[in-house]
Amino acid sequence: MKTFLIDLLKLLAEWLYALKTFLIDLLKPFGDWMLDLVVAVPLPAVRFFFLGMLAVIALWILSLPVQREKDEDGNPKSWLTDLRVMGVGLLLLQSLFYIFL
Repeated sequence: MKTFLIDLLKLLAEWLYALKTFLIDLLKPFGDWMLDLVVAVPLPAVRFFFLGMLAVIALWILSLPVQREKDEDGNPKSWLTDLRVMGVGLLLLQSLFYIFL
């Protein structure tokens, strides 16, 4: 019984190795093509696109309606409690980290 299990595990290991090799051979050309495609894009274009996306999101956040907390009387609190200001501030901080780090 013990030798049967060992033989079965060896057969399973050989089958998995063959499957792995088949999948590697199948996907390698696609992976090489994707790598060539990604490497062809210049880094300044990627930076511009990324920072542009953050700027578009910041503009979208600023176009949202004002969402300030209200005090007990129903009056809006300071503009610092506006969620839009904090959202744009965090996007600006993220942009600065991306530019300088």
